[in-house]
Amino acid sequence: MYHIFPSYHYYEHPTDPNYLIYTLRRKDMATYFEEKLKEASINYETDTDVNRQQKTLYHFAVLQSNRTKSMELYIETWSKFRKPFFSNPTIKILLLIVTFTLVTLALIGFLNNKL
Repeated sequence: MYHIFPSYHYYEHPTDPNYLIYTLRRKDMATYFEEKLKEASINYETDTDVNRQQKTLYHFAVLQSNRTKSMELYIETWSKFRKPFFSNPTIKILLLIVTFTLVTLALIGFLNNKL
């Protein structure tokens, strides 16, 4: 389901509320996030896990006192590795044409209604 609807995944530690847990499902993202945490001098603990689909999960535990900065780094990681919503140029052009056509029709309808 994750591959259909990718989402951010972070939560408070179930047994120690002093920690915030970030979970990443890709090795390249986990490596990037780890590098950014080290650059920001944020202490963390890391662990890996395997889910039911035999996919490796990478967990990072960060103190709540570093929540703001670590959240920025986490979102930066997601933004660096995200795919464009419409990556095909043909689809982009088609959407622009459809949008332009609808706006033109709306303006024509508005002007005809006023006259």
